[in-house]
Amino acid sequence: MRILFCTDGSEISMNALHNASHYTKEAVIDPLCVIDWSFLPTSVNMEDDNYSKAYENIADSVLNFAENAIQEKGLIMGEKLKSFGSAVEGILEQIEKEEHKPKKFFSQSTVPSRLTTRSSMPPLCWT
Repeated sequence: MRILFCTDGSEISMNALHNASHYTKEAVIDPLCVIDWSFLPTSVNMEDDNYSKAYENIADSVLNFAENAIQEKGLIMGEKLKSFGSAVEGILEQIEKEEHKPKKFFSQSTVPSRLTTRSSMPPLCWT
C-alpha cells in the first residue's frame, strides 16, 4: 500500500503522520509538498521574477524534513513529490496516478449484515 502524505512541514501535518504511524508500518509513504501559487496576482510571473527557484528550495526543505520524520517513525520512505500551482489540483493530480488511487477494502459480501442493518445504526446516523 502507498500513502500520499501531503505536508507543508507544519506541526499539524507531522501530528497526522505520527497518528498514522501506528497503523501503517508496512505502507510506503510518499510525501507531497505543494507550493500554492494560485493566490498570487496574475501580474506576477513566477519564472520572470526568479521566484520558482526559491520556492523549489523551500519545497525541497519541507520534503527533507518530512523524510526525516518518516524515517524516525520507522516507516518506509517512498518518492518525494512536489507540485507548484493550485494545492487542490496538485493533490488531485497525484491521487489520480495509479499508485495512489483509493482501494476498495470491503466488498458487499464481506461486510457482516449485522453491521449494515438500519436497526444497528445509531439514530443520528440514519439516512
